[in-house]
Amino acid sequence: MPELPEVHIMVSGLDKAVSGKKIIGLWTEWPKYFKYPEGEPAFTRNILRKKIVGVERLGKNILFRLSGGYLMLVHQKMTGRFLIGRWRGEMTKENFKSGTDDPKDKFARLILFLEGGWALSFVDMRKFGKFLSGRESEILGMPGVRDVGLDPFSPDFKFETFRKMLKTRRVAVKKFLLDQKFVSGIGNIYADEMLWYAKINPLKKSNSLSSAEARVLFGALKIILKKSIRLGGSSISDYRDLFGRKGRYQKNFFVYGKNGERCSRCGVSIKRIKIGTRSAHFCPKCQKI
Repeated sequence: MPELPEVHIMVSGLDKAVSGKKIIGLWTEWPKYFKYPEGEPAFTRNILRKKIVGVERLGKNILFRLSGGYLMLVHQKMTGRFLIGRWRGEMTKENFKSGTDDPKDKFARLILFLEGGWALSFVDMRKFGKFLSGRESEILGMPGVRDVGLDPFSPDFKFETFRKMLKTRRVAVKKFLLDQKFVSGIGNIYADEMLWYAKINPLKKSNSLSSAEARVLFGALKIILKKSIRLGGSSISDYRDLFGRKGRYQKNFFVYGKNGERCSRCGVSIKRIKIGTRSAHFCPKCQKI
């Protein structure tokens, strides 16, 4: 599933490419995407003829701010991503052209047709994406949206706030980082990378971290996320940016997916364990419990 860096990159591209353009049509082969309002006709009424005022990120969600005080929220889930292209003629899948040659692009499940001959294809092999539309206050007040935690790049995300959050939970620190009600946007990949960088064992209880450990982890959050954004995100499966380009951070992983390989810092073999239903990769020497 795309994490903060991948969503950030997608949102940056979308904001530059489609802000100011009007949505004039929608095609889909999968109406189950429309979680609110349910069904294609009701969803389409909320977005059709609306201008895209801007595109923002909320945790792992993409927010399209529309004219008239409306909002369209998209969660890409596991395999979803937007791809920009051109269209001509009727508003059909066949008339959308992206100029890419990625075989996965054939899994276009939804297309937003924009004025000026532009269009956004939502490519989603597994069909898990989620679309919501409605008045801004209505969408932002929904469960799962209103309780999204602090963004690591928000001015309100300060060390003392982060430390207090850690003290409120007695869970494995890896599990804490994945809880979107505390810090938003972090997933399995970057939690492993951050903990390795901070030399903290993923099983260590969040409320047991010393002030020094918490401060190092606080810094690691931003360092790792910024590095991934700079390298275009991680493309280990389906992720591509708005123009179909792969990210490069996967070539720079410290521990994620490297079970049995040598730690680049000390040379000891990296281990993979289960924490609940999720995996965790770490170095047993650098990240002692």
